[in-house]
Amino acid sequence: MAGSLAAMPSTRELDTPHGPARVHAYRGKGDVALVLGHGAGGSVDARDLVAVTEIAVALGATVVLVEQPYRVAGRKAAAPAPQLDAAWVSVLEQLAKSTLSGRTVVTLKGNHSLTADLDGVAAALGAWLPHVGR
Repeated sequence: MAGSLAAMPSTRELDTPHGPARVHAYRGKGDVALVLGHGAGGSVDARDLVAVTEIAVALGATVVLVEQPYRVAGRKAAAPAPQLDAAWVSVLEQLAKSTLSGRTVVTLKGNHSLTADLDGVAAALGAWLPHVGR
């Protein structure tokens, strides 16, 4: 990851219905976790994501940066919104069983052009995450 983060993330790939997504987890000691996704055509190295990650990690939060499957596959053009949403939900379901377990979770992904319906995704996730925000 570009930027000035001193800590090295734990990086792994998670299977989704549309190919593997890559997650970069910076584990904090607190009980709050941020799950952040990039904008359309962007990456997890974006300056705004690096800045938020630096601040949140310094405050003790766990931060997970998510690369969508189309980026992991090396494509620059975003996949259709329903594929992005399905991959996002799949990643969060898997993270809820491990990295996010027992934490209050806030999710943020891309700008509105990257997703068809953030509220629909949040509603689908609300049944099993302690808190979903954006």
